[in-house]
Amino acid sequence: MAVRQQIVMETMATRERAEALLRSLLDYKQRSEKSLLRRGRGEPPSRSDGSTQNGSTQRGSSERGSTQDAPMPRTALDSAISSTQRMIEALNRVIAQTNRDMTDEDLEMLEEIGS
Repeated sequence: MAVRQQIVMETMATRERAEALLRSLLDYKQRSEKSLLRRGRGEPPSRSDGSTQNGSTQRGSSERGSTQDAPMPRTALDSAISSTQRMIEALNRVIAQTNRDMTDEDLEMLEEIGS
């Protein structure tokens, strides 16, 4: 198997595991939010975009004047979801770059390192 194919296949396998993790995290978050609502804990927990399940925005989430594109996650679960999403995006970029930009010299160097 060519080195390029091996890199792409290993990266794709890693991305598939990350996507499975993301699905699990999102499922757990949904179940957790439903459980909190059933227990009568008032308003549903805030999502990482600052909105609640009913679409309202939590006070302060957009009023902080943050210069970042996305608001800060509120829970450890939100952080894990965001981190996993970023990992998947990075893996997609690696796959695209590997398919597009690697030269024969790059591949030879990788073969030497792997030996």
